[in-house]
Amino acid sequence: MQEPFPLLTSLHLVVGAQIKFVITDAFLGGSAPRLREVYLTGVQFPTLPNLLSSTTHFVNLELEGRSVRDPADGRGQ
Repeated sequence: MQEPFPLLTSLHLVVGAQIKFVITDAFLGGSAPRLREVYLTGVQFPTLPNLLSSTTHFVNLELEGRSVRDPADGRGQ
């Protein structure tokens, strides 16, 4: 999923505790202008703020179990 997804309005990702799952800045080509809500469980997404900056009607963010911080900085877990 490295191409922009202009019609995406909701993103729900759930990953088990035994799996390390990191989303990079290439996800969705860095753009999802109609995205309204994101629910992440067990996912590291250090570039989430960049993706959210491409949205115009974002209303809900729920994070559980991991951080959006960069795991390389030692605080992302």
